Amino acid sequence: MSAPATGRGGTVPAATAAVSAPGRPLSSAVVVLSTVVAVISLGVGALLAVAGAAGYAAGAWVSPEPLSPGLIGAAMVGVAPGLLTLGRAGTWEEVRSLYLPLVVVMVGLSAVTLLNAGSLRVAVGGPLFLVLFSLGWVPVVGVLALASVGCLAAQYRRPATGPSRTAPVPVPVPAWSRPLLAVLGSGWLGIGAGLLFLPGFWSAFVPWTVNRADAQGLGVWALSLGVGVLASLA
Repeated sequence: MSAPATGRGGTVPAATAAVSAPGRPLSSAVVVLSTVVAVISLGVGALLAVAGAAGYAAGAWVSPEPLSPGLIGAAMVGVAPGLLTLGRAGTWEEVRSLYLPLVVVMVGLSAVTLLNAGSLRVAVGGPLFLVLFSLGWVPVVGVLALASVGCLAAQYRRPATGPSRTAPVPVPVPAWSRPLLAVLGSGWLGIGAGLLFLPGFWSAFVPWTVNRADAQGLGVWALSLGVGVLASLA
């Protein structure tokens, strides 16, 4: 019978004595920002999704059809639960496949907003609610984009720690699924890059009517999905 593992505090149960890979401690700034983004995404995303389902294009910019802002809103609602539970993780390696796409989305949407400033509701005009929504969208997305990059830099300034004796051994991704995930992630990455950087050409492949801002906004989300899937293989 093997002897139980011991540490400074005494005996450690054998079931928790497994050694895990070294990791970088999760920064509290990453957790706070993820929570803020999740709360905002739940409110704004629900508004866009419900309006799109009802046949109204309630986005920050003018859209030819309600489907594009509705899909963006649904994506915002869909990622919120994961962001809210991000603080339960102990190391950066456990959450980077979710936080890196967050950075891509915030920076990408901020860039798309600035590049298509002429099509914003606040510039074009329209119902008062949509004009005010567009007016608030610009600074909020810009601030969150800068904060997400700053928190990412702060995270990588934290030194990595050695193996933990009490943390469970992480379950690896099954070998058979890695090629499929690589193809899936690369596909979304290519689609997102095409819609974002060549919207005039790639928007013709979208099965509904989109303008430049819609195509680039959808491209940002597709790009983030590809980053998240590929990051899960790291």
